[in-house]
Amino acid sequence: MKKMLFGLIATVMLSVSGNAQTITNEDLRLQLSKSMVSLVNDLKPNYKSGMTYKDFTNVILAGNTNSTIPTTGDNLLRKAHSFLEKNTTENEILKTYNGQEMADAYYFLKDSKDAKEGAIKVFGNEIIEKTKFGQNMLDSRVACCKWLSNAWNWVWGHKDEIIEIICLFTTLC
Repeated sequence: MKKMLFGLIATVMLSVSGNAQTITNEDLRLQLSKSMVSLVNDLKPNYKSGMTYKDFTNVILAGNTNSTIPTTGDNLLRKAHSFLEKNTTENEILKTYNGQEMADAYYFLKDSKDAKEGAIKVFGNEIIEKTKFGQNMLDSRVACCKWLSNAWNWVWGHKDEIIEIICLFTTLC
């Protein structure tokens, strides 16, 4: 009877550990691409055809041009701007985006106590506190800015599995 009980426990343990989902590099790249698609869609209303990056950020920052965007946030916005400028489709982003800039943002999210702290690390306190873009990013009820809360939830839901993999995508490790 004891052997049967231990055998049953061992079988259950093996089947549970055998079903554990492992995050692959491609899983993470696809997640980063989905977040980029979401960010590009969030920013689309701020972009007009032919707009320079400087004009684009001036619209996003609502004229707070004295604000300095940290490198990570600047790179993220530059990449989103380049996708908008080229009129890149969602499918093209999903298939071709390597995840570099979004991985840098995820890197800051993984060590933040909440989405707001992560957003401030990526975009800077002034932008998060003083612009509609920043405030919308923190308000999960605002339809336009779900990328941050989705990224935050995904990072924290898979934190243990992605720490090493994320370093393959980011220059920050």
